[in-house]
Amino acid sequence: MGLTVLVAESASTCVLHRKRVRTQKAEALRNIYEREGLIFVETTAETSGWTTFDIYTRDSVSAQKLCAQFGGRVLSWTQRDWTRKQREAEKPMRIGSRFVVIQTEAQAKLKACRGRTPLIIPHAMAFGTGSHATTWMCLRAISELPAGARFLDVGTGSGILAIAASILGWQQVTAIDNDPASIKTVCTNATANGVALKARLGTLANLKSYQPADLVVANILLNPLMQHAHQLFSVLAPGGCLILSGVKTTNQHELIESYKNLKLIDLHKKDGWICAVLQR
Repeated sequence: MGLTVLVAESASTCVLHRKRVRTQKAEALRNIYEREGLIFVETTAETSGWTTFDIYTRDSVSAQKLCAQFGGRVLSWTQRDWTRKQREAEKPMRIGSRFVVIQTEAQAKLKACRGRTPLIIPHAMAFGTGSHATTWMCLRAISELPAGARFLDVGTGSGILAIAASILGWQQVTAIDNDPASIKTVCTNATANGVALKARLGTLANLKSYQPADLVVANILLNPLMQHAHQLFSVLAPGGCLILSGVKTTNQHELIESYKNLKLIDLHKKDGWICAVLQR
């Protein structure tokens, strides 16, 4: 696996901290990075058996501290490299047969967006722009299910899944996250997409305070999904569906075993990640 810390130090250069380890060790290290509050982008090379984590900080001092703590190395990127990657990330991204994720409303006029429903999700600190395999699979899974009365997005990040649900016709959409910055981002993105939804600050532990939903989505991490299986089950209406992601294919059986009281009706796989669709 590789750990990368990218730091903007000036208008012309960036600092990159990289550490690589074997993919089988990714889950343990991923949990450590989460506990440390690190913002990272994870990339797994299935053929080589290595995983890379890109971590963003403000300066080279922070990057060096991460090297001392986790190992790895510090590299430099030119502003040209950074700008090129930003441009690539800003291209319209098609998901399934329905949606295209864009950065601005103006991009909806581009040829790549024709015949598709745009989701305006600018890049921000909150997770979920559609570029990650788990978000991609969750969007596709939601699109394949009929819209109903109540939709609940647990660990909403940017709100992309909740916004998509509103566009698809779900009547009451609620987005939950334990990060105040995420809730602010969700409200901003919902307004940009012209949809109405409820954004609430909350955790998996207090899900019982919400009304049972016909569709519950939790695109988070394996450990909280397993630890809070009972809470997620309790907020799922009879006959309702539960979409779970944020889990590597190597942990597929662990996850499904934790929800053996539900029926597995679909299982998506992409880039080493899974998205399970279960029904109560």
